[in-house]
Amino acid sequence: MKTQWNIGPSLRSRLEGRWRRIRDKFGEAMQKLYMFIYKKIKDKSFKNILIAVFLFISIVPLLVLQVFSYNRLSENLQGNMNQLSQANVAQISSNLHIIFESYEDLLYQIYTNDDIISLSESIDRGENAAFSANQLQRTLQGLCYAKDGIEAISIITAGGNAIYYDKLTAASVRSSWLGKDNITEQIILEAGFADFTMKLLPSYYVYSHGSREYYLFHMMHRLIDYRYTNKEIGVVVLSLNEDILQEACNPDLLQESVGFIISKTGRVISYPDKSKIGLELTSYDGETGDLNAEIYRELFEEGGPPNDRIGFYSADTVSDWRVVTAVDQSGFHEQIRIQMLNSLIIGVIILDAAAFFILIATTMLSKSMDRVSAAMSKAREGDLYAFVDERYIFSSEITTIVRTYNQMMEQIIKLIDEVRLASRRQRDAEIKALEAQINPHFLYNTLDSMNWIAIDNEQYEISQMISSLAKILRYSINNSNAVVPLSEEIEWMRQYIYLQRVRFKNNFDYTIDAEEQILNYPVHKLMLQPFIENSIIHGFKTGVGKNLLQISAKQKDGLQIIISDNGRGYDTSAVKDGNHIGLDNAMSRIRIYYGDSAEVEIISEPGEGTTIIIQLPLHAEGVG
Repeated sequence: MKTQWNIGPSLRSRLEGRWRRIRDKFGEAMQKLYMFIYKKIKDKSFKNILIAVFLFISIVPLLVLQVFSYNRLSENLQGNMNQLSQANVAQISSNLHIIFESYEDLLYQIYTNDDIISLSESIDRGENAAFSANQLQRTLQGLCYAKDGIEAISIITAGGNAIYYDKLTAASVRSSWLGKDNITEQIILEAGFADFTMKLLPSYYVYSHGSREYYLFHMMHRLIDYRYTNKEIGVVVLSLNEDILQEACNPDLLQESVGFIISKTGRVISYPDKSKIGLELTSYDGETGDLNAEIYRELFEEGGPPNDRIGFYSADTVSDWRVVTAVDQSGFHEQIRIQMLNSLIIGVIILDAAAFFILIATTMLSKSMDRVSAAMSKAREGDLYAFVDERYIFSSEITTIVRTYNQMMEQIIKLIDEVRLASRRQRDAEIKALEAQINPHFLYNTLDSMNWIAIDNEQYEISQMISSLAKILRYSINNSNAVVPLSEEIEWMRQYIYLQRVRFKNNFDYTIDAEEQILNYPVHKLMLQPFIENSIIHGFKTGVGKNLLQISAKQKDGLQIIISDNGRGYDTSAVKDGNHIGLDNAMSRIRIYYGDSAEVEIISEPGEGTTIIIQLPLHAEGVG
């Protein structure tokens, strides 16, 4: 069954509030970190910032990688060391089992031998005791040479009689081991008769021959007559050289290791240093089997490896004995140190190489930025010809900045030249205007007087011409660059066209059509006059047909004004070449007023008339 967890509103709000607080605190911490870094580097040079950033993003990952690599390498090598050490201990334990099994087979042949049992019983009964003892000794002597490592074979009868053959003393009347280490016939009998299993006696010193010392350990088993299994007959003791154990404890799987055997009570049974055999390890806990540094101090000589470099590995073997391998891990740690040192050296070499290349790159970038900065400083001080040579600039981004800067300086120089030229022209125009200045009131009054004289003489056409001329002059002189409603510009055009028709003896007709909704649209004064004048003066034919001038204004993608005539027409390239100065000046004014949002299109062919389409934007509010 699927369980659904429902979170109540209060719990959800608390969780969301906690999440917001965590998020806000994290954001504040990041902001503080950002401000700290910003304050530290804001006044530093571009080169120093790049080098610092490079070192940070290079050294920190390198250190992290070194620590990670060290841990991984240590874990891997330690794992390999543990596996190899455990395999070594397992191999030693296996060797010991094989050895004990081989000697246990011989021991079995002895404690089940009917002749040996019969001779032992005869000795205890006192029947031909000397003969039986001699026969038993001869049997034991033959068995003593059956396998290497057997130093003595002894039989302790139930009656306490000891018959043995001892290779060390080469005697049958004196034992090299019995009585040593508090081992007596009674102790052997008690241990042997306790059950029907094989018993082990730990190693101890028994004999010296020249400079060599002999240490023996013993395997014993009660004699068994399978016809009377519970009958106590005697115990056979197989005395073996401790060298057998030591050879088995060092299988050469590990270098710098020591194999030894201890009992459950902590007694050293086998050890390379014979003087340690029989030593009771007071720091060993037989119940837990823990091996610690205290054991190291009890076993190892001064000048040995540090105790923190020793690893102990153990495994149980026959009886209550435990085989132990002590591994000197100094080489393991040295190998790690060498590996880390090699990695560090390689890392430093790579870092140095990278630092060298980044230093070259930052130097080139820094010099490029210095050139740009120096040029901008000169420009700020007034040197407008402080250009930057792109050939010595490094990186595409800075090259783009340099190109933009150079283009900007060129435009500034061009604009300054244009402003100077415009200022000079304006100054010349002002001077000419001052030279030709006439009081407008004097001009208007004079024209008004002429108008009344024409009326008095009933020259009404002349009167109308004078009135139209006065309106034209008043419209033109008063703030000639002002913006007026389109309706005022159309009214001025009517007066202007009227005078032109009188001038040219009415050789053309005209029409003016304008949509109602655009009459209040603002336009600049006298903007259309050059186009109308061009049609009248340069376009119309004389004495051939009827000339027609058509002017229309409508709202289409803005304000569209069309001026067309059916005159001679002309090649439009003449305008581009500057042969029609009036038209060129008129189009220049429109570009000044409206920029790229206005368009002027001239359509004309020789003999086909001319059409001029003026497209203005509808972005201004109405005026008037």
